[in-house]
Amino acid sequence: MCAKQMRPFPKDKSTVNLVSSYMSQIARIPLLSAEDERRLAEGLVQAELDFWTFALAIPRGLRTAAEVFEADVEEISKLGSALKRAQKELSRMPKRRALDSLAWHCRAEDPDRLFFNQVVLRLSVSATGKHADPFESNLKKKDREALIAKFDDVVARRNRFVAANLRLVVSVARDFHHHNLSILDLVPEGNMGLIRAVHRFDPRMVFRFSTYAHWWIRQAIERAILNRGSTIRVPVHVHDARRAISRAAKSLQIELDRKPTHEEVAAKVGTSAEKVEHVLTGIPKDPFSLDDTLGKGGEGAALMDVIPDDNARGPDDAAIAAIDGDRALQFLKDFSDMERDIMVRRYGLEGNPLETLESIGQSYNLSRERIRQIQARTLTRLREMFEPTTAAS
Repeated sequence: MCAKQMRPFPKDKSTVNLVSSYMSQIARIPLLSAEDERRLAEGLVQAELDFWTFALAIPRGLRTAAEVFEADVEEISKLGSALKRAQKELSRMPKRRALDSLAWHCRAEDPDRLFFNQVVLRLSVSATGKHADPFESNLKKKDREALIAKFDDVVARRNRFVAANLRLVVSVARDFHHHNLSILDLVPEGNMGLIRAVHRFDPRMVFRFSTYAHWWIRQAIERAILNRGSTIRVPVHVHDARRAISRAAKSLQIELDRKPTHEEVAAKVGTSAEKVEHVLTGIPKDPFSLDDTLGKGGEGAALMDVIPDDNARGPDDAAIAAIDGDRALQFLKDFSDMERDIMVRRYGLEGNPLETLESIGQSYNLSRERIRQIQARTLTRLREMFEPTTAAS
């Protein structure tokens, strides 16, 4: 069976050295067999449940958990309420069974282990006596030491699981070599996806952890490329929409043996034809340089030479530049205050800086086009007034 052909590392010498050093370090970490993986995953789940059971049982543990859950996420406020009710109900039902149930719920509702970290921080830090808040005080030394020991056990098991799969992250990252993001940028992002996979992996799944983690690692790296790998950042949801629409368009083209219309693609995706058109034609995939040439082989005109400058003066605008400033101001006395102000600001008369149509329009709460129309009308009248004086001279 042929091994998967991997893309080579970048040729930059410093990058190669750093990647090689990292690879040599993670290569020393032993991989997990299927049985080791299952046992470690089961042990991690049990260690987390043991932590929650103990944390909820110690003084102020229930209240701390309830406050942390309710303060952070509205969607799980029901769990916070259940934790508060449990404080009253523990005396009426078997305590161990109630705590086990609450521990299971706490773990299930905390997939990123954010609350796990907050609870242990609040309970352990309060025990040091550094905070005067009565809510965070009076944890017994033996309870504090036991809590920290259970926390350390969870972290050690989790770290072993992560370390044993770091090579998987590098393998996935190689497939996403991006011109703006080096593999040194992609690997840390993939490691974050690996950690999320460890948090969510259920050892009862029928497949190996690497199969499950691959999606999370890939997703994290893709997000990093979309957010940081483009000169112009396009929101991730827009990339997702473009991917779905492009996939539907290709499928329809094969099915219909012709290029599908926007309406047909919209019907397949379940969106509007306007959105399909916008995604396919209105969102630039990559920026371009104004120095790019239009012809083949770099022999054509530069793009900047053929793009019009909206702020540049046209032939009519140039007429005012030929008029002596003092004479122009004399003629403008016969115009309205707005017309005179627009001409003065547009052409830098009376020592004023030149202003664009847009900036002048903003001061009058008018569109750029409306200011241009007023300017053109005023120029026409000025030219008519200027020509007789020129002929007379």
